[in-house]
Amino acid sequence: LMVLSAQIRPQRSVSQDRRDLSLMLLTFSVCSFASCGGALAAFLLGCELDVPQGVVSRVCGCLTATYIGGSANLAEVALDSGLSNEGGILACLAAADVLLMCFYFAGLKLEIFHGQCERLVS
Repeated sequence: LMVLSAQIRPQRSVSQDRRDLSLMLLTFSVCSFASCGGALAAFLLGCELDVPQGVVSRVCGCLTATYIGGSANLAEVALDSGLSNEGGILACLAAADVLLMCFYFAGLKLEIFHGQCERLVS
C-alpha cells in the first residue's frame, strides 16, 4: 500500500503504520466531504437552472458515489435511483467521469514528469 507514503513493510513499526494509515484515512475523509459539498453546490445550481429536482438529485448522487468509490458506484447508484432509464443523462455522466479521470491522470503524469526533470537538472 503506497498512498501518501503509507508503505507497509515488515521492518516498520506498528506505530509508524498506524500514523501513516491514519493520515490516509483523514485525507480520504476530507476528500469525501469535499465531494459531498461539491455535489450540494451542483444541486443548488441545478435547481437554479430549472432542471427537474428529481434528476438533479440523482445526478449529484451518482457523481458523489463515483468520486468516493469509483466508477462501479456510478453504475450501481444509477441503477438504484432509476437514472439508468434516462440513457442520455447516464451516458453523459459516464463520459464526464472518464474525462475528469483523464484530466486527473494527466495532472499526475505532469507532476511526476516535472519532478523527474527537476532531478535531472539539479
